[in-house]
Amino acid sequence: MIKKRHLLVRNAVAILAAAPLFWIAPGVNAQSSSPSQESRTSPNSDITRQELARFDQFLDSHQEIAQQLRHDPSLVNDQNYMQAHPELQTFLQDHPGVREEVKENPNYFMRQENRYDRREDARDDNNRRQELARFDQFLDNHREVSEQLRRDPSLVKNQQFVQSHPALQSYLQDHPAIREDLTRNPDAFMRQEERYDRREDASRDDARRFDNRDNDARQDRDRDADRDADRRDNDRRDNDRRAQLAQFDRFLDSHRETAEQLRRDPSLVKNQQFLQNHPALQTYLQQHPDIQQRLDQNPNAFMRQENRFDNHEDARNRDFDRDDARRNNDRDEARTRDNDRRDNDARGRDADNRTDARSNNGDRDVRDRNDNDMRDRNDRDRDNGYRADNDARQDARNRDHGQVASFDQFLDKHREIAEQLRRDPSLAKNQQFVNNHPALQAYLQDHQGVREQLYQNPNAFMQQEKAYDSRENGMGRSGMNREQYSFGQFLGTHSDISGQLSKDPSLLKNREYMSSHPELQAYMKTHPDAQSQMAKDPDSFLKASQQFGSTKTGTSTSTTTGTTGTVKTTTPDASKPAEAPKPPKQ
Repeated sequence: MIKKRHLLVRNAVAILAAAPLFWIAPGVNAQSSSPSQESRTSPNSDITRQELARFDQFLDSHQEIAQQLRHDPSLVNDQNYMQAHPELQTFLQDHPGVREEVKENPNYFMRQENRYDRREDARDDNNRRQELARFDQFLDNHREVSEQLRRDPSLVKNQQFVQSHPALQSYLQDHPAIREDLTRNPDAFMRQEERYDRREDASRDDARRFDNRDNDARQDRDRDADRDADRRDNDRRDNDRRAQLAQFDRFLDSHRETAEQLRRDPSLVKNQQFLQNHPALQTYLQQHPDIQQRLDQNPNAFMRQENRFDNHEDARNRDFDRDDARRNNDRDEARTRDNDRRDNDARGRDADNRTDARSNNGDRDVRDRNDNDMRDRNDRDRDNGYRADNDARQDARNRDHGQVASFDQFLDKHREIAEQLRRDPSLAKNQQFVNNHPALQAYLQDHQGVREQLYQNPNAFMQQEKAYDSRENGMGRSGMNREQYSFGQFLGTHSDISGQLSKDPSLLKNREYMSSHPELQAYMKTHPDAQSQMAKDPDSFLKASQQFGSTKTGTSTSTTTGTTGTVKTTTPDASKPAEAPKPPKQ
């Protein structure tokens, strides 16, 4: 702050030196000053930059008054405060323009002064950065001076050192602001210069890295373009060579004698006597200078390539011939088979027409009866297959439903585990998470089916559990019992158990009955709350459960009502043949 004030004092001297040229009495100023010379920003006051500058200079040299006025601008109108600060009173008397503005609207004037002060601070910071940039450039160009000053900044105050380095002496004479800052506090100034130098080095390094990266990318693109161009050139040359070989091969195919001689001795192509004796070859080479050039350069290599091309063409032609022959044979065989089939059909019709009229209806009845029996057996087998598939799917749905219900009950009793698994179902496969929750570990060990489904697809299984929990919570809000609902759903898929329990609810306590119905026994193991409610009052629990379950299976329909607890069982008329169940829709 002290250094900033020194700069402000220096700037103030320059402003005051020029002030008589611009300072005019208020009345004259209102008539002659133009808006471009003085900025008028208040509707009730005329605040010039000079007035703000003078008052800012005064406050810079009276820090206590500056703090008080910035905190409470109305103090300028407090007589006691003004008498306690005669230097402020004197300044305002000597500057009537400032006195008039600050007393008329102290809050507005102090806001303007504060903004002016911030602009001056920003200007000082910018000047400081420019000074550092210029001095950094000087040190970059004078490494010896730079190293000595960075080791011992106080050398800048040593006249002998400065005189022994004329470049430094000349620079400080040309930059008095830098000289003043250096001589005032060389250590602080050099620290700032070092920080500036490091930032500049970092910026240059970044720029070099970007340039290098751009250059590398440009080089990669150039290499790729060169490779593509080379590949295209090679492909074009290969195509040209193949075209030349194809043209010369066609010429040789039409000039067998020339072909045999050249294949025996390719160098004959360079023999002028041979060419004169074979005018067709001579004319061809004159019309195809590229082929002639290749033959002249290396006749043996070119003729070997032509020979390979000719062999390849021969092999391809043989393949085409074989394919044509095979297609012709296939057409002939197909035509023969069609003729034989037509002949057989004609003979068969003749044989049918000559069939003995003694073939009676009895034979046809036997055949019809056998066909009907075969169709019945096929229908029964198909129906049994559909029924078995439906039973298997129903068992799987019941098993999955029981596993979901069991795991929902476990999560209801372990809320912390439930919250974590619902946020991240994959934790069920995390061995460390399972080990950290012994209750979950023990549950999964006792319920292999739940463990397998969680391992296979934890997200899907937890979605099923969430849906089940939502249904259960919905029923709980409407006053229903979730265990009664769950057992009602179970009875809806087990009509035989539902009918037997409706007649005698006490069977729920009969161990022999339970052991003879393993699916009911398994349900009880996975629903301990339901088992507890059944043990207390099986009649009421069964009646309440049956209102949630209804099923139609096989040839019987069992319907339960929750109000009476009765079971209506309908069995189809035994005199009517049972209809085969329709296969499930795909």
